[in-house]
Amino acid sequence: EREPLAEVIARHTVIAQAVQLSGVLTSARDAETAGREESLAAERAELSAQRRLLDLEQARLADLAAQLADGLIPGAPCPVCGSAEHPEPAQIGADWSPDAIAQAEAALAARRREMQRINSTLAVVSERIASATSRLAELGHADHSPAELASKLRQCGEEVESARQQVREREAQQRALADARHTQEQA
Repeated sequence: EREPLAEVIARHTVIAQAVQLSGVLTSARDAETAGREESLAAERAELSAQRRLLDLEQARLADLAAQLADGLIPGAPCPVCGSAEHPEPAQIGADWSPDAIAQAEAALAARRREMQRINSTLAVVSERIASATSRLAELGHADHSPAELASKLRQCGEEVESARQQVREREAQQRALADARHTQEQA
């Protein structure tokens, strides 16, 4: 005996939900992949900004050492280490400025904000993936690919139409039977 129409429609509804969730899951996974790529690029940009700031800070420190070295007097103690010998005093010529350091700090802060934004977006996408995966499991379709689900939906749609046709035929038979009884009772 065939499955009752209500059960076929309920199964069709579940599969349709699974197809929709599968699409959400596919989109979310694509977004996750893109987000991870964006995260890697942003991480590289952040590291580059950190290197730039460190280079500028090192240049500033080298310049300070050169300024101290410029005031060294042969045989007199160094104001930093106390040594009377000054075999390799630092040279002036470091390439930095307070503005360059401020710009590098701002650039690094911007890169860090961008990483936070990307990580927040990835957290939302990960939650969407977990939710869709969980719901698909609840529906009993976690292990089906989108193509398999689409095929099941088509097949179930055909079963719904077949069940509806059977209901129509049964109703027509019942009307015909009722009409025949009515005619027989009239005779």
